[in-house]
Amino acid sequence: MESADALEPATSAYSRALELEPALLTAHLGVIRAARGLGETQTAVESLRAAAEGVCGPIAAAFRRAAAGASLGAGPREAAIALLDQAEDTASHWTLAETALLAGDTQKAIEALEASAPNQTPAAHTV
Repeated sequence: MESADALEPATSAYSRALELEPALLTAHLGVIRAARGLGETQTAVESLRAAAEGVCGPIAAAFRRAAAGASLGAGPREAAIALLDQAEDTASHWTLAETALLAGDTQKAIEALEASAPNQTPAAHTV
């Protein structure tokens, strides 16, 4: 793990890179990693959400799942549920179901598991 002395300048450098080129994925990843290393969970969640907006498909879904997972430790579970509420992939539906169960929302969990994601395999659909 990097020291805070190294992470703070890295955060500034990656943030500056994003100002110049907002879609630069490596800069998003740098900010995310530095924020996590500094214990700045909310910054990491916001950066994951921003990174998800700049990409599409499975990569965006993975960023949203990571943001939801990170936000679980930083605040109410409802924030994590909101990040996954428009999920279209199987892994995100399952993450939503798990998060909803942890929040005590059984109905939301059932709906997430019953949702028919476009990339669901027949094996996943039977679960």
